[in-house]
Amino acid sequence: MYYIISILATALSVLLVSRLMDSVHVKNYTSAIIVAVLISIANAVLKPILSVIFLPLTLITFGLFTFVINAIIIWLVPKVYSDFKVDGFVSALVFSVLLTIVNAIIFWLVPGI
Repeated sequence: MYYIISILATALSVLLVSRLMDSVHVKNYTSAIIVAVLISIANAVLKPILSVIFLPLTLITFGLFTFVINAIIIWLVPKVYSDFKVDGFVSALVFSVLLTIVNAIIFWLVPGI
């Protein structure tokens, strides 16, 4: 049940951040849910691999390179799902940072998520 609520909260975050940014496009809330699921799958599968590959850069930048790893994941999702568009890597990076902030706020406001 936690996973479903987490996906719905992340989908809301995806929708809100995409409305703030002109360079990120999500068709509707259903598409945002699919994007949230794809991001969670990519985070489960790709993020550990990318984290190990880029461990030296992550250590040198004191963990800030993690934002780049998140941007890579965000940038790859439109390659799999056509109802989600990101206009470039910088847009994916900004989207990643904003998504993290909005997600943290939603998870803070709604106890139990």
